Amino acid sequence: YGDTGGLTWLGLVGLADPLRPGLPEMIRRFKAAGIRPLMITGDQIGTAQAVADRIGLDGGQPVVDAARLPETAAAVADAAEHASGFARTSPAMKLEIVRALQQRGHVVAMTGDGINDGPALKTADVGVAMGVTGTDFAHAMSDLVLRDDHPAAMLQAIEQGRTAFVNIQKSVRYLVATNLSELAATAIAVAAGAPEPFDPLQLLWTNIATDVWPAVALGLEPVEPGILERPPVSLRGGLLDRREWAAVATDAGVMTLASLASFGWGLARYGAGPQARTLAFTTLTASQLLYALSVRSARPLRAGGLQPNPALTRAIGWTLAAQAGTVLLPAARRLLRTAPIGLADLAVIAATAALPLAVREMLKERRA
Repeated sequence: YGDTGGLTWLGLVGLADPLRPGLPEMIRRFKAAGIRPLMITGDQIGTAQAVADRIGLDGGQPVVDAARLPETAAAVADAAEHASGFARTSPAMKLEIVRALQQRGHVVAMTGDGINDGPALKTADVGVAMGVTGTDFAHAMSDLVLRDDHPAAMLQAIEQGRTAFVNIQKSVRYLVATNLSELAATAIAVAAGAPEPFDPLQLLWTNIATDVWPAVALGLEPVEPGILERPPVSLRGGLLDRREWAAVATDAGVMTLASLASFGWGLARYGAGPQARTLAFTTLTASQLLYALSVRSARPLRAGGLQPNPALTRAIGWTLAAQAGTVLLPAARRLLRTAPIGLADLAVIAATAALPLAVREMLKERRA
């Protein structure tokens, strides 16, 4: 700081840590998915606020200077609820922020790469470490490690996670509705004093052929359009909520009605025996396979946008072929106690089997 009179000004050099390309768009997609991004950094408040502004993080909410926060859980929790980020954050404060958000009922995912991020990564519901720049300690404390260090990979992971959850819902919904329809049809017929609509071996066949393979195929559904625009699933809810259980009961009821209607036609035309049971059995199987198509999406099928599911196509095709064999092949008819059916019977089966699909799609249209 001595005499500078003899110095000549040559210029000013500025250093900056550039933002990753596509970061503003990534932040927008996180928000659209119902996920609130929160920046936690050790940088100065001015730097942190500038970064928050550039990536669209603030949304009118300020960046909080963590070094000036009162060291109380309530103060940290209140700041975490309303801030867009924290500057001058110590490792201990990172941990307190994670705990404060969890105590307020939030599910917290924490990203980090250094040793000082370890406690917060371990405490968060989901710890995510940087794979390239992250330390071994950060990797050990985390649940996930990003191979390319770009947070956009988290969106892909969230998309896959939501798809897995939705597909499990589809499989469970399909299995519960189809099995409930089998039980209900048998119980209603017996309670009404009518003959049993299904032979025990036919029910066993339905459970093995019609229930299992479409349910497995529904678990392999590709990503649905707009799945990242849906709100996150509440931890307090179950696999299916009350409205979905009501829909399952409705679907099962319509499949029950379809099989009993076909059975009634058979009783009126042929009397009690293999022909009437074959009509009910074939209608039940066909209606369940068509129902699997409707379970694929909560949106009406005519809206389109669904990606092909080859596994479901094969499952339905193979099951339909096998079901045809139970009526056409003499050995299968003897085993399952079925009987040949005529063209009029086929028309009844087609009309009644399509009923559950038609009702489900109509209800979707009303909710759309």
